[in-house]
Amino acid sequence: MSSEPQLLNLSRPTPLNIIGYLGLKDVTRLKQVSSQFQELVKQEDILAKEWYHRFSSAHQSLLKTTTAARSDQQLSAWLGQFTNNQALIQSLVKRREEACFPALLFFNNADLMSQCETFNVDKKVTIYHEALIRSAAFSKDGLNVVTASHDGMAKIYQKESDGSWKGKAVILHDDGVESASLSDDGRHVVTIGDDEEVKICSLNDDGLWEKKATISHDSCVESATFSADGRYLVIASDDGTAKIYGYEDDGSWKAKATIFHDAWVNSATFSANSSHLVTASGDHTAKIYSKMGDGLWVEKATIDHDDWVSSATFSPDSTHVVTASYDGTAKIYGQKEGGTWEEEAKIYHVDDVDSATFSADSSHLVTVSNCTVKIYGHEDDGPWKEKAIILHKEVVNSATFSADCNHLVTASVDGKAKIFGQDGGWNMGEKNHHLP
Repeated sequence: MSSEPQLLNLSRPTPLNIIGYLGLKDVTRLKQVSSQFQELVKQEDILAKEWYHRFSSAHQSLLKTTTAARSDQQLSAWLGQFTNNQALIQSLVKRREEACFPALLFFNNADLMSQCETFNVDKKVTIYHEALIRSAAFSKDGLNVVTASHDGMAKIYQKESDGSWKGKAVILHDDGVESASLSDDGRHVVTIGDDEEVKICSLNDDGLWEKKATISHDSCVESATFSADGRYLVIASDDGTAKIYGYEDDGSWKAKATIFHDAWVNSATFSANSSHLVTASGDHTAKIYSKMGDGLWVEKATIDHDDWVSSATFSPDSTHVVTASYDGTAKIYGQKEGGTWEEEAKIYHVDDVDSATFSADSSHLVTVSNCTVKIYGHEDDGPWKEKAIILHKEVVNSATFSADCNHLVTASVDGKAKIFGQDGGWNMGEKNHHLP
């Protein structure tokens, strides 16, 4: 007797438990070789769930937030970019109340995209401004576009159900607009003007965009960034402050906290789980703030350097912060039990540290300083250790991890890009590619 009938004659939970131990590739192969398992995999949406589980918890939370913020019509329009199968679209949207809906939606959308042999690149609309357009950006779901122009205007366009694009709002400043950004859920827009004002507009339930707040600073605004869940906004300014604003249930934005520095604030960034914030300043410090249960933001740590801090960044899993400074060091801080943040490692370079970046799995980071790149890594709660030093003859412009975290590529003005693989150690399998 074959093993397949014996296995499938077991009670229903047992085959599901067995499949639960398999990865995405193995489930795919099992589906191909067994018609009965193929039906079980389909009925239980196992492929979609396994595909979804590959993402970090923070990434999954972001996908859930993005999905919940969309109406049935918007979700249908989004899927309609890649298929004309209305039955499929309707069947997916009808399941939006199920816990596994984000997995189903994004898995099917990825599958539909992979089946598109060509994309329709016909021009749908032209957005006109009377001066230089500083930026133009899509929302993450592709249903909104916002432009920023030196003519003092930012324009919001939205994709209609018939595929056309329609202007929905114009945001006015008294001077040029340096940037305009959409929140991840596509419901809020923030603009930065040369008039030293920041304006927040939000999408109401009636589908209309409305200005909710105008925030003034005494100096140039460096950045305005939404948290991943779209509930908070932080504004970094040359006036030595970073201001946190929160979205209220009545649709307004309310000041929650002000972080003070003794010099300009280069950047202010939320963690992926929207629970923490880190600032980097010219006063030689970075500050970590955390959101408490009562909604208040409280300072948890100050990271000191001997020169100005060029950047401060959270790991994707929100448990670590790395700072880069012109004092030639990068510092790694980790969150401990009780919510405190403590220094775990200090990385030394001879020159200024231009950047420090985590890998997507949060287990490695890379620093760039002049002609030198350093890779550090750790396992579980173990210490951070130097894994590799990569040298170029001239300045390194960038160092980037691959999405699967198994490779790193550096790019230098010496005409070389160097690729390193993690297998057998980061120093193994180096390949040099000379740029033309």
